[in-house]
Order: sequence, then C-alpha cells, then structure tokens
Amino acid sequence: MRWHWIESIVSGDHQTPTQKLAEALEVDSYSAEVLPQHKADLIKQMQAENKVVCYIGGGINNTIALKQADISISLQGASSAAVDSAQVILMNSDLEQLIRLFDVAKAYNDNIKRTRMITLIPTIVTIGGFFLHFGLVQSIILNQIGRITGAINVIQPFVKHRHENHA
Repeated sequence: MRWHWIESIVSGDHQTPTQKLAEALEVDSYSAEVLPQHKADLIKQMQAENKVVCYIGGGINNTIALKQADISISLQGASSAAVDSAQVILMNSDLEQLIRLFDVAKAYNDNIKRTRMITLIPTIVTIGGFFLHFGLVQSIILNQIGRITGAINVIQPFVKHRHENHA
C-alpha cells in the first residue's frame, strides 16, 4: 500500500526493520538508528524545508521530538512522558489507524473550507448587491440562505458517519 503523503521515515530502530517498513509503505527516504537527541534536530531540519512532520513515539526519550513535530502521536501503554507530550494517542499499536486518522482530518479541513465559502459567498453577493440596489429584505434572505446552507454542510460528516455505522 502506498502512503503517498509520507516522504520520509526517521527511526531509532535498526537498519533492517526500518528499511522493511519503508519498503512496505513504498517510502524512498528513511533514516535508521537515529539517536533520540538527533530526532528533534531532524524534525527542525524538515520543518525548515516546509515539510509537515508527523512523529510517532512512545518512549521517554521521544518527548522532545514529539513536542517539536507538527503532529505528534503516541500509543496507549507508552511512557507517561510520551503520552503527555503527544497530540494524539492511538488506543492500540495498529498503525493502520493512521490512515483513518488522516482521512478524518482531511475531511474535516475540506468541510471547514467548504463551509467558509458557503457562508462567505452570500455576504459578498450582499455587499455587491448594494451597488445593484438590493434591499434590506434581499440582503437578509441571502445571509440566512448562507447560514442555513453552512449549517447543513457542517453536520454532513456526522450524518455520513451515522449512516456508515448503521449500514
């Protein structure tokens, strides 16, 4: 399976398992046997290259890297320092959950952008409408249409999720 959004893997693990993981995920760039104190430096370097860094770690020595990363993930049962530092805690060690996590995050961002546009367009039309001699009633109706449509759009993921779980 190709995780096209992963550009590089940084691991403290040995060369062979890291290479196997990179091959399984079809990721070309990886670093193995990286010492804990160097992980945060690598993350800073990637961020300086305008890359978004997601770091997954569970040991006490991962806390600095977890705090430095844009997205930090730890696992249930990890050290309390790692769990406290991470933004997301996976409730089991199945990293397949990451696919779902990133799909949900992308859908959320897409929904927010769409809602912003749905509510902004009637406002822009209303402002332009004053030059076309829109009245107060037309302006109010346009804004209410934008708000109602935006509200419907906001609840779509919830409705879709409920539908998927009942199917």
